[in-house]
Amino acid sequence: MLGWISLDTLYLNVKYPKTDVFRRWRPYGADVDARQLKRGIAVEDAVVKGGSCGYAISVWQGDARAFLTDQVDEIRGEGNGMGIWVQLGPKFLGVWGDRLTVGVGEFLEMLGVVGDWPASVTRLDVAVDLPGIEMSAQNVEDWRRGWVGRSKVSSRLLKKPV
Repeated sequence: MLGWISLDTLYLNVKYPKTDVFRRWRPYGADVDARQLKRGIAVEDAVVKGGSCGYAISVWQGDARAFLTDQVDEIRGEGNGMGIWVQLGPKFLGVWGDRLTVGVGEFLEMLGVVGDWPASVTRLDVAVDLPGIEMSAQNVEDWRRGWVGRSKVSSRLLKKPV
């Protein structure tokens, strides 16, 4: 079977301990009608939207998005904060390719993150393209039985762009 497997979305947790980035972006989403926040509010080169999974707001730039909260180490105590949840879509991944850490660094810098902070990959979404194969002909059980399983969590220090 000939096909392609590509990275569709990369999820990171940046262990950023301060509230300053949240405080920078929160006013754009505060006291805004939920419908307007769902559509997004343009701010500079980004769009502020509602949050998810405990994060109050999100900041989007293309298909790169960062979910922000004030529940970080500065408030919750060292090691207890949520940090910044980053989701990088296929367009971002395609543009940055083998310079991904530089791209992530520039995205974080746009948000207002200062310095280098540890980041962990928390999830990878892959896309499988099988030209000429009908989805209705696929046996879902073959895919389930062939699943490799979870990998261990890794950590890497993100460096500022050079």
